[in-house]
Amino acid sequence: MNPTAHKRWIAAAFILLVVSAFFAGAISVLANGAPVTRYLGYLPNVSTWGPKSITGTAIVAIADGQVTLSVNGLPRLEREHYEIWLESRSDRKLFSVTKFNAEADGTVRLRVTMDNLPYQEYRMLFISVEPEPDPSPEPDARKALAGLFPNPAVIQVTAQPTQSTTASVSSGTPAPQRPLYLPVTGGEASAEDGASIHQARLFRTVWVEGVGLLALGVVTTVLLWVLKKRKETTS
Repeated sequence: MNPTAHKRWIAAAFILLVVSAFFAGAISVLANGAPVTRYLGYLPNVSTWGPKSITGTAIVAIADGQVTLSVNGLPRLEREHYEIWLESRSDRKLFSVTKFNAEADGTVRLRVTMDNLPYQEYRMLFISVEPEPDPSPEPDARKALAGLFPNPAVIQVTAQPTQSTTASVSSGTPAPQRPLYLPVTGGEASAEDGASIHQARLFRTVWVEGVGLLALGVVTTVLLWVLKKRKETTS
């Protein structure tokens, strides 16, 4: 084989191996769930506390149970703490992610992994100010900053009077109102639920990475076979 042609084949094989490794990693990332980035700030009708100049970013990877937070301009608290909450889209239940405090310069950089975070769609992430100690499982009314998740589907629903609503109107009794929040803290999930979610995520990660490595091995084998045949025909 011509030395120049041989070098070109080696370079081409190396490039294909790098590309295969890249796509194998990309498959793993996509299958684990694409992280969603939300910009946080003083949200009207939600935020009730703190300066309006606070800015932040939250990266939520539900499939991995990870929440990454970056905030600037958040005042450091004394004898109080901040708490991150995720609100589900379907029934607006609240899930406590973690408690923290800001640095002296007002910055926050943290990453939390939760084994018992339900795999579902979430409507909003917000940060509340909580007393220390905090005996209540519900979020405090003081909410510093928040961010809304994009709605994956817009469903048009025609409102129809339910039986309970009709009865309330006819009797003159006000219909019961749905509570604004249904708090559910991370500690309320059972150990079995947390183990099941963790096992499912671990199985998905191992399976996807195994498929990626298998694809990489197949590509490598084919390239070596092509190089061998090329050498035999030119020698």
